[in-house]
Amino acid sequence: MRCLSRVVKRGHQDCSPRRRLSRLSYLLPLAGWFAFGGFAGGQAPRPTVPPTASKATTVAPPAPNVTTVENDVVETVVAEISPEVRDLLEEALRDYRRRDLKLALSRLRAAGEQYPELSPAEVVLARFYLADRLPGDAIQMLRNAAEALPDDPEAYLLLGEFAIAEGKLVEADSLIERGRLKVEAMPKEHPRRLGLMGTAMANMAAVAESRRNWESAEAHLDQWLKLFPKNPQAVLRLARVQFMSRQLDEARQSFDRLQELDATALPSAIQMGLLFDSTGQRELALAEFRAAASAHADVPEVRLAITQWALFAGMMPMAKENLEAARTAGGDPLVCQLLEGIYWRFQGEHEKAEILFRKVHDISPLNFDAINQLALVLVDQGDKALLGQALDYARLGVLLHADVRSETGRNAMSTFARVLYFGGDQAAARRAIDTVLSSGQLPPHAAFYAAEIYHEAGNAEVALKLVDAAVNSPRSFPEKSAAKQLLEELQADR
Repeated sequence: MRCLSRVVKRGHQDCSPRRRLSRLSYLLPLAGWFAFGGFAGGQAPRPTVPPTASKATTVAPPAPNVTTVENDVVETVVAEISPEVRDLLEEALRDYRRRDLKLALSRLRAAGEQYPELSPAEVVLARFYLADRLPGDAIQMLRNAAEALPDDPEAYLLLGEFAIAEGKLVEADSLIERGRLKVEAMPKEHPRRLGLMGTAMANMAAVAESRRNWESAEAHLDQWLKLFPKNPQAVLRLARVQFMSRQLDEARQSFDRLQELDATALPSAIQMGLLFDSTGQRELALAEFRAAASAHADVPEVRLAITQWALFAGMMPMAKENLEAARTAGGDPLVCQLLEGIYWRFQGEHEKAEILFRKVHDISPLNFDAINQLALVLVDQGDKALLGQALDYARLGVLLHADVRSETGRNAMSTFARVLYFGGDQAAARRAIDTVLSSGQLPPHAAFYAAEIYHEAGNAEVALKLVDAAVNSPRSFPEKSAAKQLLEELQADR
């Protein structure tokens, strides 16, 4: 069901957008697919618009989407709230859309009086901002909530999540602990208490994960699971933490348990394979993926997950074999077309790739992967006549994913920078890529784009560091041959 608590309440189950990991797409974000947020990359999950329910669970970040707050508010479980309260929420949302924030807050407060499971009015409004990809406004509204309602824990917990996302772990610790203490002080019968305590435990675990303190993270996740024993998000994160603390058998068991809780979750072999690969254990990862292909030969989601991994691991025959098997097994046609387009980009068949990406874009105009890949493949073709179209697609990607603190946002801005670079606007390209560089870790293809821009600007030292990191990454990307050439050129010039 759609989770009303994401927007307006914290009830019996925690559904925070930063931890809603139980029903992610089995595909990783194609443009920069192997950033694991708070797990492998050392950073906590970024505050983003949460994904809609999709086809399978992986340990990867959610696939890009454009879920709107209207859907989450209007398409709720009506039985949980009275029609009168629902009407107030819908009216508040319309007021927010008209930017009549005073009236929106008034309606939300009235709704809160009738329905005590609702979050405070300022927190709901902050979630409206967040769903509209306005994190700055959301943070300010949460600060207002903390000042207006100093005894309510939710604003502190959410501000703690933002602090985690920004790498401010000391601040996050303080905010989350303050929030936890306020939850403890709530009456035990309060309808929001249990969900908020789950949020506090999840956030405390996220801080520990960011610090790579696996023992502490596991302890907090155990506490979360004591509150919600069947919460798949908690089980997923526990499995990841167990893997990182070398409890491999326990991690596999947790992934098996995840499948029991969520029928859409991918097999433990896929999950373990991704984790082995993320920690530089390619041979062990390959063995897991081969085992998954053998044990689940007719499961298209498994075959597609293997296809995507194989593409970015540079194993083209394996990718092609599994893509064909996925099609035979009835795999999602759009996903198959996206992955085939990526395959042809790797092969240098840019026109074939363009045709496939356009097919996906025609059917799903706001699919970020199709938009982003179209911008890149049009640049790949080296035809100046196509640069205008490439720029339009790149701008659309940035418009849909403007928050460069997220992996998807950084990918969108990196692509925008690359298109500007090839269009001759070096100053704008430099500004765009600098925004990305200051916002988080770059995937290898984006590091190469940045190296090109810095090389053009005459900063060979920075360019060399960036392209060296891109070339020596185990991740493959379609421009890796060009990256190697740039690296050789820069090394020769030293």
